[in-house]
Amino acid sequence: MKVCITGGHLSPALATAAELQIRHPDWKIIWIGRTKALAGDREVSTESLKVKELGIPFFPLTTGRLNRTFSLETLLSVLYIPLGFFEALRLVLRESPSIIVSFGGYLALPVVVAGGICRIPVVTHEQTRVPGLANKIIAVFADTICVSFPEMTQDFWKKKVICTGLPLRKELFVKNNKMLPFSRNKKPLLYIGGGTTGSVSMNALFFSCLTLLLKDFQIVHQTGSQSYESAMGLKNTLSTVDKDSYIPLKYLGPEVLKSVYVESSLYIGRSGANTVYELAVFGKPSIFIPLPWSSGGEQQANAEFLALHGGALVLEQQSLESLEIPKIVRTFYTKISQWKEKMKNVRLMFPVDGAIRLADVIDGAVSTK
Repeated sequence: MKVCITGGHLSPALATAAELQIRHPDWKIIWIGRTKALAGDREVSTESLKVKELGIPFFPLTTGRLNRTFSLETLLSVLYIPLGFFEALRLVLRESPSIIVSFGGYLALPVVVAGGICRIPVVTHEQTRVPGLANKIIAVFADTICVSFPEMTQDFWKKKVICTGLPLRKELFVKNNKMLPFSRNKKPLLYIGGGTTGSVSMNALFFSCLTLLLKDFQIVHQTGSQSYESAMGLKNTLSTVDKDSYIPLKYLGPEVLKSVYVESSLYIGRSGANTVYELAVFGKPSIFIPLPWSSGGEQQANAEFLALHGGALVLEQQSLESLEIPKIVRTFYTKISQWKEKMKNVRLMFPVDGAIRLADVIDGAVSTK
């Protein structure tokens, strides 16, 4: 039995792959993904590194994407779409997987279409509250569409949809002795997150007000690869006291991330579906700065859901001044006990066994085949 995993949402994909490896050690898993963190970037993608750590064969794919705004970059990207499709078709024909498991996005689209042409069963997981264009097309070819929340079933053909919740990495919940990669001081811990690849534009806002934030907080800053050198350069200019309070990291593995979730008092940053889900599960009060140009406003929708239920504050990056951030964070922190109390009820809305449920769906699809 051979399972092909592909798609843009890394964390739930890794969680599902790990669950399949546990229950089916005799199955072969392959992965089709991207080798670079971002288009035109020299940095090797976290995706390819983490997949190889699991001992899963990794096959690179380069393809274009459909953007809602027109530009020269959009035109060049569109030209890569047919190339990506033929490369995906070649890989699918050569590897002949028993099933394709998609985690959405432009990179998964040609793989899923190729699977549909070859009559290979497709299970796709829609992580976000607002499906993007690529995911809507993927849903047409998919045999089963898994979603994170019950209300998301209205976005797809109901006969295909199963609510599994979001697959979460098991390392976030197992007891471990993983130490934080820094020493804690007496200040409350503020976790700044930009998603797996980081966020250059948002990081620039924090760099401008970093010294003001460090007066009140010790900071873990997940920068991504593109902003890491800038963060380290800034750290070297800080006083000795502030230097110990600022910890920039490119990427947080699940063991370290769990420790940061447990130790931190609050979070501020992007509102990708996986981040929002994990913050809710850990009951972490949050200040969200949604990615302004996320597909279909998905990050805005993720953030607003948590805000609606009393667990978060939502800011707009386009109207946010850097020097306003320290004041907003300080004010938020003065009522942190109230925010934590609200999050106790929010946690109940986020099941933690999504990886098991999705693996059950995959088992069912395979047995039907």
